[in-house]
Amino acid sequence: MTVSRLAFLGPAGTYSELAAHRYQTQWAPAAEAIAQPTIPLALQAALDPATWAIVPVENALQGSVTLTLDTLWDLPELQIQAALELPIRHGLLGQDWGQIRAVHSHPQALAQCRDWLATHLPQAVPVPTASTSEGAIAARESPQVAAIASPHAAELYGLQVLATEIDDRPENRTRFWVLGKTPPTVTGTHTSLAFGASRNAPGTLLAPLQVFAERSLNLSRIESRPTRRSLGDYLFFLDIEAPRDRPAMAEALEVLPEIVETLKIFGSYTIGDR
Repeated sequence: MTVSRLAFLGPAGTYSELAAHRYQTQWAPAAEAIAQPTIPLALQAALDPATWAIVPVENALQGSVTLTLDTLWDLPELQIQAALELPIRHGLLGQDWGQIRAVHSHPQALAQCRDWLATHLPQAVPVPTASTSEGAIAARESPQVAAIASPHAAELYGLQVLATEIDDRPENRTRFWVLGKTPPTVTGTHTSLAFGASRNAPGTLLAPLQVFAERSLNLSRIESRPTRRSLGDYLFFLDIEAPRDRPAMAEALEVLPEIVETLKIFGSYTIGDR
């Protein structure tokens, strides 16, 4: 399928844009990268069959990007086409270290540098923004504001890189999903899905998990999210290390609807450092 546009969380300079460029270089050189102000809007843009979206789904330090999961549950038309992992190397961007009174960035980036900020800038107030680049824009407007973002953002917004590699752990990486409105994807190395349990009672989660365990299918991730219907009511997001076209996986997906309330399969795909 020809992809003419690739939506990402903007504005220019975000890690999502870097991931989009990496995907373009390898797989979709003719696609136009288009910035969106939020992750939900990037995913909604992919409802156009000529547009795919690339969005962060999991970080090595902070876990799942819940906004991606929550939005994807509401957009079951989208299928995961691929996944890629991007090393994250945060920098502190600004104009004058001595004037810094606040540090702006995306909540995930602030959390990934929490210990560094407490040690080196204890007086600075962390301020969440919609993206790391929004933080860089704020730093450009005031010498009392610094941003956590990529060195690429410093070039774009005319800022100094006041400190490099400020992540609390050097193994900081983020996984991105590439999604589009396509027929079900069935090949690759992994499958992602989500289900709602039929009742809040002992064994409600165990029964679905046994479907995979009995067929020797390994789960690489499981995440619970509230259904937003009532307190204590949850959805469960799973990554399984098998594609849909593997017989054991296909059999599991035939059994699963019988023991869960709602099942949404987001597709099979390959994970790579693309």
